[in-house]
Parts: sequence; C-alpha cells; structure tokens
Amino acid sequence: MGKRGVTAQRGKIRATRVEAGMSAATLAKRAQLSHGHLSNVERGVRAASPDVAGRIAAALTAARGEPVTICDLFAV
Repeated sequence: MGKRGVTAQRGKIRATRVEAGMSAATLAKRAQLSHGHLSNVERGVRAASPDVAGRIAAALTAARGEPVTICDLFAV
C-alpha cells in the first residue's frame, strides 16, 4: 500500500502565508516542520501527509485570525 498525501495547490500556501505577513521560517516553526520540508510542500515537490496539511492550515488560521482549511490550500 502506498503512502497517501495531499499536494499543495500551486502557490496557495505561499500566497496565504505572505498575505498573513508570515515568513516561511515562521510558518515552518509554528507548524513544527523543518524549513526545507515546508519549502518542498509549498512548491509541490513533496506531498503533505494529512497531519502536516492540518498543521500548516492551523498555523495559517492562527496568523490570519480567520479559518484556513486544508481544502483552501491542497488539492484533495
């Protein structure tokens, strides 16, 4: 059985992060990811596990003060 994950919609994570005034390093820290892992997910090089996708969405929700869902960021 293969690993499952979700692929980021091109540019959506980065655009949402920039809109929230957050650096990639800050988002990575808040989502408990390495900067490299976040970068790969943002660029669509690496699929995100459901757990990682949820942590990214939660960190962006906290930064923006309004809900950001996994469906807003990832092609599910």
